[in-house]
Amino acid sequence: MALFLDKAHKNTHGLVLRSSGIFYYKKNSNFKTTISFLNYWKIKRDLNVTLICSTRNLDGNLILREKVQFENSDVINYVPSLSESNFEGSIEIEVFGLEDLVIPYAAIIVIYESKFGISMTHTYGRTYSMHEIEEGNILPIGEETCCHSLISKKKGNSYLIFHNGAYQTPEQKISLSLLNNHGQRITTTVDFHSLNAYQTIKINPRKYFKNYDEFLNEKPGNLSISFTLNQSAFPRLLSVNESLDEDDFQVNHSNFNLSKIVGPKLDDEYGYNNPPRLNDVKTELVIYPDCEDGEFEAIYDTEKIQFNKDCLTSIEIIQNKNDCVKFRKINDKLPLRIHTGIRLSKSNDLLPSETCRGIWHSKAQPKRFFWLPVAGSKKLHSRITVRPYKQSDNDVKNDTQLILKLYSEKNSQFLETKTSALILNNGAELISLFPNVDSFLDNSFGWLTIFSDYPFFDVTGTIENEHGSISYEHAF
Repeated sequence: MALFLDKAHKNTHGLVLRSSGIFYYKKNSNFKTTISFLNYWKIKRDLNVTLICSTRNLDGNLILREKVQFENSDVINYVPSLSESNFEGSIEIEVFGLEDLVIPYAAIIVIYESKFGISMTHTYGRTYSMHEIEEGNILPIGEETCCHSLISKKKGNSYLIFHNGAYQTPEQKISLSLLNNHGQRITTTVDFHSLNAYQTIKINPRKYFKNYDEFLNEKPGNLSISFTLNQSAFPRLLSVNESLDEDDFQVNHSNFNLSKIVGPKLDDEYGYNNPPRLNDVKTELVIYPDCEDGEFEAIYDTEKIQFNKDCLTSIEIIQNKNDCVKFRKINDKLPLRIHTGIRLSKSNDLLPSETCRGIWHSKAQPKRFFWLPVAGSKKLHSRITVRPYKQSDNDVKNDTQLILKLYSEKNSQFLETKTSALILNNGAELISLFPNVDSFLDNSFGWLTIFSDYPFFDVTGTIENEHGSISYEHAF
């Protein structure tokens, strides 16, 4: 069955008075989950909102519901006040407004701190509002590819997490497709049990493929899944890589299986990706499988890499090269969407981070205002990167002046500075931009906003810990 992208994912969602996100939540002596968000509704559009946070266990039972509000600052780092020392489930953040919020996906980040790891991702799942269900502005079938390279059994476990919506989902047959490093696939169909409303589910592919480890042969792999959530929730998943001792935990979100989606095409020949180049960080551009039918080519300097929907490949980004990666489709027009990812690693002893990206093209929407989470303390720090999407724009646009504002959970005021884009081209430490960031953020996560007159920058940031773990996300 082919899905059509345009209707379900255009930016016209009707009147949006409720925006939301639902996240996996875990708490124990070696693990902390924080839901962090900026009051961008007020900062961007002067809108007042009401926020409701609902914590549920894995079965979907409500444990805690509370209202939170921006009282003394424009940052909230939410951790539910649970008495249990060990807890696993979900947190749903609902944002309500009296004026149109425009986008039903709340711009929120979840940050996971394990014993040695730091990881984050933005809103991946959400429960639909009733008017969306009534109007049919939903995605009834989930055709997702994991966008997180499966790790070998020597390193740990890879699994998926998703959250059901407000309706019970009946028993169903789900389809799993496993791709190995040689472009070979095996598939299986699983009789899957019914789901409670708001239930959180983990799917470990090792459980459903008897020869899983032999098939992957200690090499990276990829998983895709077909399933439904009974029209009550957006069927996006959290993709997890976890070390065997559970002391390191890295996440990414899944994305559309583009081999099963009919999407729009470009008139221009090339798309682009301009990855960050951070000192002391190994960087790879990952090209995920499950793209549309046909043959593609990625061009990096003089290197040309061909790929298709049955290829999982990566390109090591060289620190002293400043070339972007160009994409084209051989003998056809390039689609708007190609799933790429940025894989970063500072330590061979820890799991790399992997963050889903895409490609830039001429139909990309111009954007001048960005916001992203940051840290600045003895244990956690951030680097900020601002790069033009197209490499040919570098020389012209690197002198663009940027306005940066730093927001803290602990202060009603913000700090402001100005700098040129060139300073941030290869990643700048937050402390170099704001020397007193440590005292200003006071050991909590903050948010940085960036304004640029030039509308085609790619803005990204890291949160890195003292153990050498690195997490990476693009700005909203």
